[in-house]
Amino acid sequence: MDSQNDSSPFRDGPQDLKMAIGGLRPRWGWIVALGCLIGVMGVAALIPVVSATIASAYTIAIFMILAGTAEIATGLSAKT
Repeated sequence: MDSQNDSSPFRDGPQDLKMAIGGLRPRWGWIVALGCLIGVMGVAALIPVVSATIASAYTIAIFMILAGTAEIATGLSAKT
């Protein structure tokens, strides 16, 4: 396989992946805790479905307004 056409983020393939995973080993507890927290928050969001839907709609709307404002500012600041 040609190394120039390789789309892998790891240069040496499996060896770099092993090193990356090895670097995460000391933090495995934090990674598991984050996964558990995300799972608990997901289950908690299932309980009040209506309020979770409204909160996510407002969050998406706020981000869309911010993105639109940034797009307008970028367009107005363009020289050409």
